[in-house]
Amino acid sequence: MGCPTRGVLPPAQPTPTPLTVSRPYALLLLPALLAAAAPAGAQVARLELAGAADTLRVGQPFRVLLTVRPPDGTHPVIPAPAGGDSTTLLLGDAHVVALDRRPPAFVAGARVDSALYTVAVFALDSARVGPVDVPLVAGADTARVTAAALVVRLAPVTAEADSLRPHGPPLPMPRAWGPPALLGVAGAVAVALAARALRRRRARPRRPSPHAHLPPYDEAMARIDALDRAPVATPADAERHHEELADTLRTYVERSRGIEAHRLTSTELVRRLDALEVSEEAREAAAVVLRETDLVKFAARRPDTEALAGARSRARQAIAGLRPVAEEVPA
Repeated sequence: MGCPTRGVLPPAQPTPTPLTVSRPYALLLLPALLAAAAPAGAQVARLELAGAADTLRVGQPFRVLLTVRPPDGTHPVIPAPAGGDSTTLLLGDAHVVALDRRPPAFVAGARVDSALYTVAVFALDSARVGPVDVPLVAGADTARVTAAALVVRLAPVTAEADSLRPHGPPLPMPRAWGPPALLGVAGAVAVALAARALRRRRARPRRPSPHAHLPPYDEAMARIDALDRAPVATPADAERHHEELADTLRTYVERSRGIEAHRLTSTELVRRLDALEVSEEAREAAAVVLRETDLVKFAARRPDTEALAGARSRARQAIAGLRPVAEEVPA
């Protein structure tokens, strides 16, 4: 075995050049780093039901858990209602009722952030919760991960808002239809009954407004002014307050726009308003008023005096923004 020659140094090894990535390229690489940092088979962000029943009722509050496993050096920003008002946040078809942000935990040395959302949905047969986009902040850069959506099933409701009872035996049918056809017919009947029940509830007789003789805009403002003076001492008062606000908005839309607003669900009415040439602020204010009313009626939400005042303010904003151009502006 040879020995190195005395006085002769071995060849110099090249010094590795540190890898530098400019900020735009760092932002592009961040998603790859997120995938590499997550354990094999694990999701960076995940949405799951937290103890909910297999089938839910319309407006029944239930909880979903959002968990995020942020890579080292990143900070997740959990989606939260703007200004603390939960009616400003939707997770897909789900209306957020409350948010419980949990402190970070460490599982097998990895940080896990989580939040528990209490939500309610207002649909006929099924609804989608999510997806939920979660920003991940790393210094001055931001990437996003998405928790996939969940689909929840809803029990059909009758005019009394009770679950439909099981159907009796089907009538004899020609053998050519077969069991699949019978099941399809039964499902279609159940959905049709649920839709008819919800529409009947919307179309029930309403008390005549004492201001119905006024022009549409003046009537709406007079009804909201009357709510300013009406006492709200019990939960039933708060529910009637919101029902009156929603009825005022629907009546104004019917009188000024010719849309049968009382025969539409809140979601259907918001979609009809989306087709009108009005400001985004007016459409959003109307959607929030209808959403708040659904939460009070179906999810037993109990707004305080400040929340009721905010609802009246949004109703005024929505009605003012929905005014047709030809409608005369009062002096």
